[in-house]
Amino acid sequence: MTTSSIDGGSRILQHTQARTTSVIVIIDITEASGATWKQLADYISFVVLAGPKLGENFNAISIMSLYNNRTFQKTAPPAMMPFDSAIIQALYESETAVQSHDEQLEITQSVISRLGSSLHLN
Repeated sequence: MTTSSIDGGSRILQHTQARTTSVIVIIDITEASGATWKQLADYISFVVLAGPKLGENFNAISIMSLYNNRTFQKTAPPAMMPFDSAIIQALYESETAVQSHDEQLEITQSVISRLGSSLHLN
């Protein structure tokens, strides 16, 4: 994540890049009920590695659909799917020293090229 001052009040004169070195994950077991341990582990792994905006509704081809509408979804995948793996790989292989739009385009193109015709978003 590249950040810089917008209001000019910062003493940081160049773009900076946040680097996470550790993460603490707290799970409310009552809220996580219904999921298998595999689903929960894969869901948490994706959240930690990709950092998606939580509370959104995700496509059914992603482990992130496990808690659509902030509720456990019985129809969610049993584990991390090829789509999820492709997103994480593309995210970590993308060029970070470019504009965010260009990086997003690179990630999208990488996911499409990895999954090819098997990518069907409903």
